[in-house]
Amino acid sequence: METTNWQSEPDGRGTFSLIFSCIITLVFCVWSALHLNVPPPNTSSKRQALEKTYWVIYGIFAPELVVATAASQYIAARWLKREIEMDNDYKEKTAGSGAEIWTMTQCFNAVMGGLTVNTPQGRFTLSAEGTRLLSFIDALPTVAASQIHDKSKADGLAKSVVCIQAAWMMAQIIARLINGLPVSLLEINTCGHVICALALYLLWWNKPLDLQDPLILDDSAFEEMLPFMFASSQVGADSKTGISKVRCLRYVGPAEVDQPQELNQDSILIFSEISIGSTGMRNMSDFIGRKTSFSGKDHAYLFQVGAGEISSQCLSYFAKEYQSLRLRHGEVYCRQFMAPQQESGETFSTEYLSLIIKGADRVWTKTVARPSYERYFFTASPTIKSYYIGETDYLIKSAPNFPSLVNLSLGQVNINRDTLRYVFGFTAMAYGGLHLSGWNHHFPSRAERMLWIVSSTAITGSGMLLWAFFAMRKLLRKTPPVQGEPDPVLKWVYYGIIFMLVLVRVFLVVEAFVSLRDAPTLLYTTPEWSDFFPHFG
Repeated sequence: METTNWQSEPDGRGTFSLIFSCIITLVFCVWSALHLNVPPPNTSSKRQALEKTYWVIYGIFAPELVVATAASQYIAARWLKREIEMDNDYKEKTAGSGAEIWTMTQCFNAVMGGLTVNTPQGRFTLSAEGTRLLSFIDALPTVAASQIHDKSKADGLAKSVVCIQAAWMMAQIIARLINGLPVSLLEINTCGHVICALALYLLWWNKPLDLQDPLILDDSAFEEMLPFMFASSQVGADSKTGISKVRCLRYVGPAEVDQPQELNQDSILIFSEISIGSTGMRNMSDFIGRKTSFSGKDHAYLFQVGAGEISSQCLSYFAKEYQSLRLRHGEVYCRQFMAPQQESGETFSTEYLSLIIKGADRVWTKTVARPSYERYFFTASPTIKSYYIGETDYLIKSAPNFPSLVNLSLGQVNINRDTLRYVFGFTAMAYGGLHLSGWNHHFPSRAERMLWIVSSTAITGSGMLLWAFFAMRKLLRKTPPVQGEPDPVLKWVYYGIIFMLVLVRVFLVVEAFVSLRDAPTLLYTTPEWSDFFPHFG
């Protein structure tokens, strides 16, 4: 096979135009497809540009990470819209009239951190769960679509130009295959990113672009809810441990009879839909407490605990002035006593607890009418005849784009993580498989061919393993096990795997460029019509 290390332009497409067109397509697709969340307060323009540059790098080397991010936000927005619609249906059945049904754009605005509220503790972002809570209690704020569009910087012309460039790239590759002409590894790599960019466009179609300033809500309809929302959220938790200060305070509804707590057994049974945004899903043992045995199925958690052990910092809750409140410390269960909670937290005053109770009462009244939602907003323990305030992040500092590799909820809503990880695994399989299809192309050396095959197989295999692992876990157990201290060996194995996956991704991108130093001459022969298709490069 005749090869060349550099092809000039006059006789067809040249090496420079090939590289330039692929880079333009790659950067345009990734940059324009990114719809990042509202930045934290006081974020400089330089910091925002740097953040977007980071995401462009993620999009080039790990596009499935960006697709998983977009998928999580889409699912969260769709979840919020569905919940609001269910609330509206309930209102129409009971009151004869419903409220405003939010569009996907309005729901995306809430998911991306576009709504803020002022509290005595400062300004916080209303999370998707916070928005859902307000809808549940008939206090959904009025947010006009025009207000969102005015702040969004969506550019239809720019998207059209990118789509045309991407279409030209895809059409040229298809035409080359039909005519039996070779396709470069760089074009294969670019094709993968074009497909991912199209997926991002579809998932983020209704998401506002480059929203810089969130809307500050008028809280007149839900002002009494703010203490409850703050106390339930991690922003109101202990700064060292992240454990809520209301963790061990029993709640008695306004129409309920307070029953004394009795523990005639060594274990306590707790029911909680903590899959909705709770910090418990990040570490179950931190949420529930020290355990000697644990079982979890269908949101029922049974754990062993010593009775009568009350943290010294919680003893003040047993003072006379606290006993008349309907939010008081339990006689049996004290989360503050258990590791890793430190004896350093401050207790709530009776005045602030009274404010929290007002919000809890408003939610409780709604759950009495709609019992299926009881476990979403409260934690129930029939063993000790108690209810506790659920710990959901109704208020957050800002909406992160991608908080961690472990917490694939990518926000505060836990929207079936296994389903989301399926998206991550499938995208990795598709991305790796596309590169694997180039195994029989011309390579400058045999070693580079083998490294290409190994790298593509590693990415494809990682996606398949993720898919299989989470599918099996979903079949065998409906809830994740308690996370204790990680095994140091497994921890280093995990880091080693991540490091290897980073290396193979970097290799694929670098090899796509350096392979052009010894490319088939037919690579620079172009179908005649492609030169007349509008494009860059």
